[in-house]
Amino acid sequence: MAGSIGGVGRGRAAASRSGTDGRILRVFPTARRCVLFYLVIAAAVAAVVSYLTVAGRSGIAVGYRELLVAVTAFMAAQLARVKHRVGSDVVMLGWGEVGVVAALCLVPAPWVPVAVAAGGVLGHAGRLVGADAATRTRVVYGVSALTAGGAVATVVVAVAAVVAGAADTAEPVSVDIERPATFVPLLLASLGYFVVTSLLASAWVASTTRGEFGSVWLRVARGKRVMLAGNVAVGLAVAFVIGVNAIWLAPLAPVLWVLHLGYAHQMRSAQERDTWVALAEATRGLNQLDEGGVAKAALRGAAQLFEPDEVEVVLHRPSGRRRGYLARVKDLSQETPDAVRAIDTPWDTGTTTAAAAAASGARAPHAAVRRLVVGDVDIGELRLRFRRQVALGTSEQHAFSTFADAVASALHDAATHRQLQAMTARSAYDAVTR
Repeated sequence: MAGSIGGVGRGRAAASRSGTDGRILRVFPTARRCVLFYLVIAAAVAAVVSYLTVAGRSGIAVGYRELLVAVTAFMAAQLARVKHRVGSDVVMLGWGEVGVVAALCLVPAPWVPVAVAAGGVLGHAGRLVGADAATRTRVVYGVSALTAGGAVATVVVAVAAVVAGAADTAEPVSVDIERPATFVPLLLASLGYFVVTSLLASAWVASTTRGEFGSVWLRVARGKRVMLAGNVAVGLAVAFVIGVNAIWLAPLAPVLWVLHLGYAHQMRSAQERDTWVALAEATRGLNQLDEGGVAKAALRGAAQLFEPDEVEVVLHRPSGRRRGYLARVKDLSQETPDAVRAIDTPWDTGTTTAAAAAASGARAPHAAVRRLVVGDVDIGELRLRFRRQVALGTSEQHAFSTFADAVASALHDAATHRQLQAMTARSAYDAVTR
């Protein structure tokens, strides 16, 4: 009896360890992400503590009203955000530069990281409601990255003040429309904030892959290039308004919200336009005469269009057998010779599990699937695999369906061409043997 109880206890302990390990892997799939998470948190905490220590020793006080307005301004800048998908991850593009400029103009420099941290927590608190451990970790990392960016922006302003011969940090930054040079420190601070936060966001996304940091940062920068110019311009306008009277920020807020909606619409329109241009190019690449060529072109086209982690084309044979072509997007982009692998027993999406996906050589179990059908003929499936659960946008879903139809037609034409070749060869053989 004792042995049975001990066996059950060991089994439960093993199951508990397995469950704990699974949760840890979902939060930190790589050691790099774990190290990055704790390093950024440590840097953010150290920055806030250091600035508070400087403020305390220097006797730099801040008014509660000014601090509250600064926190509110940065919180509002975080609430006005746009989701930008980068592969399996999503990067939040917001108006953080405007919030940082407002904080620099409202409170003394040592209190800016505090305002940024508090505003970041309030701005992203809604994402924590009902969130799993992985999402909570991402939010904590994101707020820490914002705090680090605010600290760097403060350093930039302090250095600019020293260079200008005015090293007084007890007063907020003030600007004068008649002296354009007074706007330069805020411009440099905005750029410093953007560089730090975009680099840390890109490092988080790239921490689950190898050697993709540069390309990820370029994609994030391209995604925000439209907003960045507006961020800087609006930030400088906010600085001028605060210089006149901070109370004018209240009627300015609806104007900025409308501007945000305009930029969000412009970004979506640009993304949709790029998607349809890429769809046309990918569809042209399907003009192949053999099945393998069409399948490889479909893999490359889907990789360029939807940025999954892996792509798979599964073909259904009339005999009931299936054949798959699987490729990692990273290998396709690097043009690795064996980037495309043929799989004789691809896993069935009707029983989608991580174990089934791994058994077929896949590393990304979450899949978006479209059937390949021509008339009543079932050709197979086109699958986009992601490491995390990803919801394709409306335009992406339309493009996915359109591309899947084009792939199905190309595969059907290739099969027809193969049958015609076989019939021609048989007719030639029969003519010779008669």
